[in-house]
Amino acid sequence: MSGMGGWREGSRYRTATSFNTPSSSPGNPWHGNNEKEKSENTQKLTASEEKQGGQASVHQQQQKQYVGPYVLVTPNETRRIQLQQIAKKELDDLEQWKKEHRPGPITLVPQRLGGNESEAQVRQNQQMILMQSKYQKKHKREEYVKAKKAAEEAEILKKKAIQREKAERLEVKKRQEEMRRREMLLEDQKYQVVLGWCRSSGCPGTSWDPFCPLVKESLVSIQLVSAPMQVKVKMYSPLQCLKLHCKRSHAYKQALRDDENKRLEEMRQEQQRKAELLEFKQKQEEETRTRSLKNEQRRVNNAFLDRLQNKTQPNNMYYPGYTGLPQ
Repeated sequence: MSGMGGWREGSRYRTATSFNTPSSSPGNPWHGNNEKEKSENTQKLTASEEKQGGQASVHQQQQKQYVGPYVLVTPNETRRIQLQQIAKKELDDLEQWKKEHRPGPITLVPQRLGGNESEAQVRQNQQMILMQSKYQKKHKREEYVKAKKAAEEAEILKKKAIQREKAERLEVKKRQEEMRRREMLLEDQKYQVVLGWCRSSGCPGTSWDPFCPLVKESLVSIQLVSAPMQVKVKMYSPLQCLKLHCKRSHAYKQALRDDENKRLEEMRQEQQRKAELLEFKQKQEEETRTRSLKNEQRRVNNAFLDRLQNKTQPNNMYYPGYTGLPQ
């Protein structure tokens, strides 16, 4: 270990001397001597490394320790020394590269800086900028107000578009409901006509003509079959026609009745709310009137007692509103 320490000190000393020596250049007289010294140092280093490698291997074999079922082995000192030498060599190469690529002095052409304008011209420009600043601020303010107004108008237009879409959807919904009601009304009218024709032709029974144009238009149900261009015609008897008509008519009347009941219920609830509000207002007015009447009676009584006390005790001080009795 002492040999290793001495070698390290020697390497540091050699590094310091190598840094302190002047850099190699073609015109340096010590360039050849430096090359010889470097070759000799390299040979010495390789010899010392081989010697230290052998010592390290022996030392590594001696440093094995047996602890229970485990074997503790010290790190490879030779590998560590090699890594240190490689790192040192790379650092030396880096320093050498920095010295070789050190930038040279900067040479600039003399130029005249500033002083292109006279003082009077500069002051005139400052005065002009100062005079224009007020108009520039005004212009910026107008631009800000214009941009703000445009943003507000865009927001308003957006809200209007949303409301327009809602109104259009509501209109479409109302139109669809109206069409549905008209279809139900037309269907009911058609079945009323068929029912009247059945009554006039002796229905219910089988003596009616199934090929009548009115019956054929109203009571024949055409259903498409899976095969194209083929239809299945289903004929209804007068009794089935009457039952179907009664069912459809009952459903339509029930829908109308439900709508009417719903409207009446809403009107009843609205009248009930109005009655409750009117009753609440009347109660408040009654309480206010009762309170004002009590206050007026109390004031009249206090005034009467004050006059009475003033008459019975003329020498005493008169305190208006004081009766001498607990309130």
